[in-house]
Amino acid sequence: MTKNAKKYLIYIVILLVVTILAVYFVMKQDPKAVLDVILSCDVSWLLVSILVVILYFVVEGVILMILAKMYRRKYPFYKGLLNTFIGTFFSNITPSSSGGQFAQAYTFSKQGVKVTNAASILFMHFILYQIMMVLFSFIILIFKYNSLKATTSHINILGFNFSIIQISLIGFVINTFVIALFTMLISGFMVLAVSYCMSRLKFKMRKPFMNVALILGMFPGFMSMFAIYYILKGLGFLETGTLKQIALIMVYSGGAGLGF
Repeated sequence: MTKNAKKYLIYIVILLVVTILAVYFVMKQDPKAVLDVILSCDVSWLLVSILVVILYFVVEGVILMILAKMYRRKYPFYKGLLNTFIGTFFSNITPSSSGGQFAQAYTFSKQGVKVTNAASILFMHFILYQIMMVLFSFIILIFKYNSLKATTSHINILGFNFSIIQISLIGFVINTFVIALFTMLISGFMVLAVSYCMSRLKFKMRKPFMNVALILGMFPGFMSMFAIYYILKGLGFLETGTLKQIALIMVYSGGAGLGF
């Protein structure tokens, strides 16, 4: 047995042990109840769910293969599928799914794709995911609008009846536009100012500052979530709606300078 084969065998054993332990801790409280629920399931729907999961991995593998071929022509499907498995695994075992993309970028580098190109691939993949989520939301809203409207109350404004959904959608659009506009202006100014200083001016601690900015960018944003929340709460920015909007703009724009 080769060295790589032994290494993969050890990894498989570790995964099996972890899986067995996870199943044990899930079922140890009342294993009979868990087994009864599993046995009472409709087998056809169980098979459909398994097929959907398989289809998900296949489609994700195809997407990564197509995106990776933009930088490396001979990138086979099985590597994209393997990368999908690795990303899903690390997303599930790290807080807030923060480790999946780092693991995928590392896997791309091992598969012959540059880390910079891997970051570009994962960013394009993220944009595609967001586009599809928004698209599906709009489709559901269009086809299920009447059902949602029937379950909500109406408000009379100047003799016109508006449903809560209509008012909420208008509020969402206005709120998003205001926050996005001010965030864009403030973030754009901060990025341009920092970029100009870093590229055109020479001063002490310039290189260390750039290194610190690079290191800080590697940490996921959720790590500062609790600290930011308590700071804003202590300053009284979470009291009213307007102050909450200002706080959100501050949070979105605060770290924009590191994006130079």
